Amino acid sequence: MTPLRTGILGCGRIAQRHATILAGLEDVSLVAFCDENPANAQQFRQQFGRGEVYADAETMFEQAGLDLVYICLPPYAHSNEVALACQHKVHFLIEKPIALTMELAKQMEAQVKTAGVKTQVGFMYRHGEAALWLKRYMAEMHPPARGFMMGRYACNSLHRPWWRDRARSGGQLVEQVIHIVDLARFYLGEPVEVYSVQDNLFHRHVPDYTVEDVSVTIIRFDTGSIATISATNGAIPGRW
Repeated sequence: MTPLRTGILGCGRIAQRHATILAGLEDVSLVAFCDENPANAQQFRQQFGRGEVYADAETMFEQAGLDLVYICLPPYAHSNEVALACQHKVHFLIEKPIALTMELAKQMEAQVKTAGVKTQVGFMYRHGEAALWLKRYMAEMHPPARGFMMGRYACNSLHRPWWRDRARSGGQLVEQVIHIVDLARFYLGEPVEVYSVQDNLFHRHVPDYTVEDVSVTIIRFDTGSIATISATNGAIPGRW
């Protein structure tokens, strides 16, 4: 099999994890690194010993001859990269959340359907061994066990400046807890009704911290099942 010509769009921390794994796969060839800061892309090129460096996505898609691209952009930076991938018939993995507005997310969905490219969002929890075992266990029960789920997400970190800004990250629920929401979808179906209460109780003294640090969300699914998901960024250090 000819190795898939693969590019990395957005050369940050999560891209580092993806690229390290991709570099060890025989059927993948890292040929392009793109970042608005060329120094970041150059660092990837030096680390992996191959690939061209690009400062904008459009040029990379036009020149690199990609089969596959990993879109590793922070939430606020998503714009036309999916449209470009679809235009050039490049399959892609995109990190979550794919967009901060439903309008952009729906545009992406329509573009993918029209282009017929293969896609994957970076929801890895559902692929874990324990998650897959539970999915099989639920399916084997008669009738299938699918009624109620309780999920929790807890951490305690200021993260990066963009993460603390709701306008750029979407908040903890959208940027982090979305992993638990995806697990609920994996087990229970598609959401049809959502109710969420959120507040900033622990970080009001932190300048420019505009995201929630506590939340409780109730979701009803098309199967009739219900999930509750609680989350905080105010967990006791060392106990979460």
